[in-house]
Amino acid sequence: MISTSSWVEPFWHLASSLFKDIYGTDDILEGNKTWEIQGFACGFISIDDDSDGRVFLMLLSDKEEILIADSGDMAPNHAESISTNLIHWVNNGLRFTRNINY
Repeated sequence: MISTSSWVEPFWHLASSLFKDIYGTDDILEGNKTWEIQGFACGFISIDDDSDGRVFLMLLSDKEEILIADSGDMAPNHAESISTNLIHWVNNGLRFTRNINY
């Protein structure tokens, strides 16, 4: 569970209007259940995908980290870090490099 001092909860409340391209709460819950995220990427939650077979994973802790993983292998140690600051990443247009090789 995320501590009450975590950056995640205030961020979701403060910047929810920024998430036009990121899944809504119901979609996040459904997607994480369907994709069995906690089984494949324990400690992370999927917040979106790139419509090209890759999933954006956000670390569920006080540490900010966003990863992109192949949907066929969502193990965090096989994923790429695309940001260590969620607010900065969102404010910069959700940009990331496409370095994952299939």
